[in-house]
Amino acid sequence: MDLENINAGELKEMCKAFNAMVDEYKEEFGSVGKLKLVGVKVADLAKNFIGAVDQVVSLCEQNEELEELVPEELANYYNSLADPDASTEPEEEPESEEEPEEEPEPEEEPTPKAKAKTTPKKKAEPKPKAEKKAKEPEEKSRYGHKLGSQAAALDDALFAKGGTYESLSKETGRSVPGVKSHIQHLKNMGIEIVEKDGFFKVKK
Repeated sequence: MDLENINAGELKEMCKAFNAMVDEYKEEFGSVGKLKLVGVKVADLAKNFIGAVDQVVSLCEQNEELEELVPEELANYYNSLADPDASTEPEEEPESEEEPEEEPEPEEEPTPKAKAKTTPKKKAEPKPKAEKKAKEPEEKSRYGHKLGSQAAALDDALFAKGGTYESLSKETGRSVPGVKSHIQHLKNMGIEIVEKDGFFKVKK
């Protein structure tokens, strides 16, 4: 993530949307806490935003119904920070708009109405949604998390060598609160995790 290229205005809007979500669903997300916007540097605000959403993601992993409460624009912005290369979808839409411009060339003049009806149908096709569904069948980690995600990296780290909250956070890129909630999530799944002097590891 390149913090220097983050749009400060957009980041603050997303933080406000996050705080509004926490206010509206205090029972579900009240434990996460709201983000402070005043007197915080853009880089620090971005890190705080990612850490807070990490906690929301962990809560959603424990209860999938909570995913419906997270605004789509908030989830998309979070994913764009975590995976900046995943923003290639909009390029397909303008291509469909060029096609109807070539159709009006035929001699038949009374047909523009019929053509006008076909163009909105193309725009109405939920192409982005179809692509999101295509991502679901991807391979999962040993504990059911998407490969390549921070959750999957935590699964492997806890299983292979274990670590403290801090070391696991540095190794996987997930915030310390996110690591804590992920460990609790695995315990809730029935996975036995041994803790000794702040060191956590899956019991094989």
